[in-house]
Amino acid sequence: MRAGKRVTVFYVKNPDNTNTELSKAHTSNPQAVQIARAKAIEVYGREAVAVVENVSWLVDQYFEWQAGQIAGTKGKKAATTIRENQREGQNLKLFFGNMTPASIQPHHCYAYIDERTKANGAAVKAGKEISLLSAVLEYGRRKGKVRDNVARGIEKPRNAPSQVLVTWQQVEHLSETGKAAGGSYEIMGLAAVFAWLTVKRSNEVRNFTRKQVLPEGCMFTASKRKSGEASKSGLMEWSPLLKACVDDALAIKRWGTHSIPSRFVFGNLAGPAYTKGGWKAGWSKLHDRAEATAPMPWVRFSLQDCRPGGITEKQERGDTDTSDAALHADGRMVAKVYDRRSVKKAKPAL
Repeated sequence: MRAGKRVTVFYVKNPDNTNTELSKAHTSNPQAVQIARAKAIEVYGREAVAVVENVSWLVDQYFEWQAGQIAGTKGKKAATTIRENQREGQNLKLFFGNMTPASIQPHHCYAYIDERTKANGAAVKAGKEISLLSAVLEYGRRKGKVRDNVARGIEKPRNAPSQVLVTWQQVEHLSETGKAAGGSYEIMGLAAVFAWLTVKRSNEVRNFTRKQVLPEGCMFTASKRKSGEASKSGLMEWSPLLKACVDDALAIKRWGTHSIPSRFVFGNLAGPAYTKGGWKAGWSKLHDRAEATAPMPWVRFSLQDCRPGGITEKQERGDTDTSDAALHADGRMVAKVYDRRSVKKAKPAL
């Protein structure tokens, strides 16, 4: 292989010292280079094509390494995280792809964030992609491909924490709107009720399965935990509202599963769990409908916003099991991030 400034050429060297071109692509297009390399390997085999250890190569090696890790081991990412990281990896390849990992400097990372912000307004997403680059470079450090992980410690843009306080009246109206519209809208409305009542994260709701529905209530395993930390599970006991919500969701017919019930309680009409993109599109349309008939000033909220809404309600009521309900070991985190009471009431000492 010969990687020039304009064209990358894959070739095989003949016994008479001449070269036979196998494939080529514009160097500025990493995806085309990968396709060209795949064509060369298809014709002559992997051994005949030299491997260039650039960033594109290291990203691919990182995902192969992730795939080989045993679930539960330190450093192994969840399947949903890997799928999102693979999309992020394609963006990294477009910018860093032809660079050697050792040549990356901190100013390249900041230039990447600036370019993504300027072109797409995706400053926060760019920061997450730099976090992925840091994980890739750390893998490269493990394998002796780089000496320093220069992406570690890069200052990344972050969204301001949401301060939306979702009330039960808003969730109830959204659910009623979804029920009136039917289909996927009804599923999403019920998911909002479920998220608010159980104070669970959005991905824990979207991926909630029938197996987690027990006679005593709903069983959960926290989807987030620190590296090396044991997984935390908890049972959310039934209340009349929670039981009715789950029963209604299970009763919705999915056209894609025929006689086989969907594995996911709040899965889409075809049966599988919603993707982030699929959920976002339907959720926005449901809010359009809810806003048009809302009896109160309508503020749009996300499925994730339902969690602090329910936690705030529990805190206002004086519940002592809020940390257990949220599957948080640290009650201070619950108070700092999720408790959104504007006025905190207290009783005098005597």
